[in-house]
Amino acid sequence: MIKKLPLKSIAAASTGYTFRGALKPVANGDTVVIQAKDIGQDEYIDDLENLTRTDFKIPRSKAFLKKDDVLLSSRGSGPGSFRATVFKADVENVIAASSVFIIRTTSNDIVPEYLALYLNSGDGQKKLYKKVSGSSIQIINRSALEDLQVSIPSMENQCTLIKLSENISRQMKLRERKSAINMNLFSEVLKQVSTA
Repeated sequence: MIKKLPLKSIAAASTGYTFRGALKPVANGDTVVIQAKDIGQDEYIDDLENLTRTDFKIPRSKAFLKKDDVLLSSRGSGPGSFRATVFKADVENVIAASSVFIIRTTSNDIVPEYLALYLNSGDGQKKLYKKVSGSSIQIINRSALEDLQVSIPSMENQCTLIKLSENISRQMKLRERKSAINMNLFSEVLKQVSTA
């Protein structure tokens, strides 16, 4: 049986931190910042190496992330552009920027990976798009997000869907890698033939 519940009944949503002025990257900064551009629909965030670092000297903020937080871009340009993922790193020095919602599950009826999967689904994206305001840059506000109706299947079905999605993602990455290898081989052959 599938339940439909408002997001606020299964999770707490908060906005990321608003930096004063432009974010200043610092190569060896003590704080990692996740921005909307860092969120991909088919990958979890567990590798912090390529993310922006900065020096951040403020007291603890709700924008600091915990393992298994769901991250959702708060701005988009149409259906399909509000991407969600799960933060998988077990560290304390990572903060979300204001372009990101932090969604922390509060119910045992849903797992974070499924919630991200649902938000990225066609149904989830349509529902998110109905909540936007603005014309050129479309924004979801927190209260609208909290009222979003989420379809929640059984825990068994959630786990099955997560495994299936992760498997498809792995296969796509393998195909992309194979395609890149084939293009490199072709380029090498072409180079040898054309310079012979």
